[in-house]
Amino acid sequence: MRGYSLTLAVLLISIVLMGTVYAADPMPATLTWSAEFEVSTTATDVDTTIGGNITFLNLSASSQTSRWAGYTGNLSGGLVLSDGSDIFFRWTSTVTEGSIVCASLNSSHDWDNDWYESRISHFDVVWNRTQGSDEGNQTFTDTQPFSFTWNGDGITDINSSDTGPDQAGDDFLTGVISGNSTTDSDTQYYMFCTVVNTTGAVDYKGDSANNYELLVPTYCPADGVEDNTWTNYYFYAQID
Repeated sequence: MRGYSLTLAVLLISIVLMGTVYAADPMPATLTWSAEFEVSTTATDVDTTIGGNITFLNLSASSQTSRWAGYTGNLSGGLVLSDGSDIFFRWTSTVTEGSIVCASLNSSHDWDNDWYESRISHFDVVWNRTQGSDEGNQTFTDTQPFSFTWNGDGITDINSSDTGPDQAGDDFLTGVISGNSTTDSDTQYYMFCTVVNTTGAVDYKGDSANNYELLVPTYCPADGVEDNTWTNYYFYAQID
């Protein structure tokens, strides 16, 4: 039952930034799909009993969210001057520490706009998740303030989610920004961003196979409705 499954996609993201060496706009990223994982809903443990028996069983289980999905993989690319197909000059051919990966529902953005921290209480209303343990204010918290620069705008000490094993010892944070205001009412203007870690990052599996992790919301028809719909995300990256 896909509505109960958090989908975790592994993507290899490559990007070529076009512009001057001093300031390059974030650019759309090319995706190479690698794998997709979800929780099985088939029971594998079984106990056999018979009439007259009383069996003591300790059970362990986790409920799977239907309102969030994860992306993990590697960002590759560099800083160049290009016409979109051929490279005129290349400054770098590797991803630098601190490069940014963002995901958005929108296939294009006006990079002349300012970017703002999203107010999480308003985010919950816009994304229809004002109830439940996995609402936005339980996901993006002030436990680990998150700062980065996106398109020249300094995003400072915003709430973040810390992905990985029990959210401890992981090297990736996700923050929420908006292209219009802190209380934007259109989901199309939201971006979910993380900083790339290229120096021995530990991912959610506990190894260093990937250089980014990103947590994103999925469309949910209404509170209490578990059968969510497929959500299309476009990816952008900024390489210094």
